[in-house]
Amino acid sequence: MSNFHINSPVLGNLFYNAELDCYKGEINFEEISIRLILELDDKSSTEDSLNKAVDVFLQLTHYIEVTKQYAVEQLLKLKNNSWLEEDEELVSSQAFKKLIVLNCLVFHPNGEITFYYDDNDLFAGHQIAITIDKNNYFVYASI
Repeated sequence: MSNFHINSPVLGNLFYNAELDCYKGEINFEEISIRLILELDDKSSTEDSLNKAVDVFLQLTHYIEVTKQYAVEQLLKLKNNSWLEEDEELVSSQAFKKLIVLNCLVFHPNGEITFYYDDNDLFAGHQIAITIDKNNYFVYASI
């Protein structure tokens, strides 16, 4: 591992971005491209963040399933009560989960992970963010 480039057998190539003080890369999963960001600070280890990212990627199907379910629990009511277009039918939980698509994973120095989803216009093009803490407990869901 160099200071400006990480080549992970699981995650591929990650490149250091000095402006944002993070490593950035892309992973492909089930025919979608997902941006990957490892944020850095003076207290955390790049190796710890990298190991966490590998662990998450190896279980990504599970993480997508549980974060989508959490998004439904936290945001579906908001969608159906406040974000329906005129003549738009209520969105079911199944349709909600099918519409949102993971596009970015951010690994924060404190061990939290934010999963960013494209909303496919559920919320007028806003991103959906689901954050879990270092112990895999949900912190919040937001748009």
